[in-house]
Amino acid sequence: MFACLTMLAFGIDQLQKARCPLFRAAQARKGRAKCFREDFRSMFTTFRLPDWDTSCRALAFGHEAPVPAPFDTS
Repeated sequence: MFACLTMLAFGIDQLQKARCPLFRAAQARKGRAKCFREDFRSMFTTFRLPDWDTSCRALAFGHEAPVPAPFDTS
């Protein structure tokens, strides 16, 4: 099961690289794939992201893109 999920994740990653210009721009800005994945993961634990485009825009354009609202911890 783990092998199947790993292959599915790899396939989705390759599809994003081939078809999503925002994903490519975000990954190009971060350079190494490891740095990109770490930043992407930290965004999901820090911010409430309404959609995929918002997260890719924030990674691709940095502070120029609208910054997602942080989680309400109250």
